[in-house]
Amino acid sequence: LIAKGVPRERIYLESTSTSTYENIALSQEVLADLGLLQRHIVCITSHFHILRALRFGQKLNVKMEGIGSASPLSFLHIMLVRDFLAIMYQYRLLLTIYFAVLFFSSIIAMWFIPH
Repeated sequence: LIAKGVPRERIYLESTSTSTYENIALSQEVLADLGLLQRHIVCITSHFHILRALRFGQKLNVKMEGIGSASPLSFLHIMLVRDFLAIMYQYRLLLTIYFAVLFFSSIIAMWFIPH
């Protein structure tokens, strides 16, 4: 960020969290203490991870934009699987309802399909 012209005093780093949700929650506290929570907040994370980070921001009522940074291609397959599973977990209730409706519709449809 500094190399791109962002002044050092405008960059705040939260380094004690152990998860994305914790990171955004703790960052929210830091920004609130500094009186900066209502300012323009940009979340910078890996391009594959930005969707989850922004979703956690919504859940915590943090208005922010996201910028996805480039990630090494050698980790891409691991990152995609990990974040795909995390997103599935995050929307587990919605997915459970979806698959339940799909399952029961299939069962009902089987009764009406001629053999």
